[in-house]
Amino acid sequence: MARCVSKDLVRMYITFLFHSSTMAIAFFLIPLMLKTKFDLPLGDFWKVYLPAVIFGILAMGPAAVFGEKYNKGKEVFLISIGFIAAAFLLMGFSSNIWLFGTGVVFFFIGFNMFEPLLQSFVSKFAKASQKGAALGVANTFAYVGMGVGATLAGKIFEYGNVQAVAVTVLIVAIFWAIWIYGMRNPGLRGTVYLTTDLFDREKIPALMTETGITDTYINETEGIMVIKYDKELQDEDVIRGKMLKEK
Repeated sequence: MARCVSKDLVRMYITFLFHSSTMAIAFFLIPLMLKTKFDLPLGDFWKVYLPAVIFGILAMGPAAVFGEKYNKGKEVFLISIGFIAAAFLLMGFSSNIWLFGTGVVFFFIGFNMFEPLLQSFVSKFAKASQKGAALGVANTFAYVGMGVGATLAGKIFEYGNVQAVAVTVLIVAIFWAIWIYGMRNPGLRGTVYLTTDLFDREKIPALMTETGITDTYINETEGIMVIKYDKELQDEDVIRGKMLKEK
C-alpha cells in the first residue's frame, strides 16, 4: 500500500478532500441564503440552480480537452480553484440576488471542471498494479471531505456568519492552489498497453533501466503488459518498437 502514496498522489487525495468539502459547504450555504437573505420561495430555487447546472455541464468539455489532450491539467485545476474562491466571495458578501446567482454559477463551473479529470489523474499517478487501491483511497478522501465540509460549514455558521464561512473557503482555496501548483502535470504521464502474444515480456527488465519508464505491470489473466512512462523522456512508438518480439 505504501507504493500507492507518492507526492503527486497525496496532492490528488487532498484535492478530492477539498473538492467534496466545497460541495458540502456550497449546498449548505446556497439554500440557506436563498431562503433567509433573499426570501426566494422554494419553488423558485430552480431559477438559480438550473443556469448554474447548465454552465457547469458546459464547462466540463473544455476542461477535459485542455486537461487531457493539451496536457494542461494543473492549469485547469488552478482555474477551477479560482472559480470556486470567487464563487464563495460572491455568495458570502453579495447583497444582490443576481450577484449571488453569479456566484452559484461560478461554483458549478469550478466544481465541474474538476470532474472529468480527477479519477483520470489518480490513475496516471498510481502504479499500474495498484490503480484500484489508489482510486479507493481517493474516493475515501472524497467521502470524508463531504462530512468535513458539512460539519465545518455548520460550526462556523453557528458561531459566526455566512461571511465567515466564505472567508474560510477562500483561505482553504489559497492553500489548495499552492498545493496544486507544486504538482507535476499529470498529462505528461503516458500508458502503453501491449499484448503478450505480440510483445516480449522478457524485455521488461531491460526497459525498466531506461530513463523515463516509471512503472510496468503484467496482467497474466488478460495477457496484457502495462507500461507507464514520462512523455518528456520517452515516446510510445519507440517503446512499442523495443518491446516487439523478434521474428
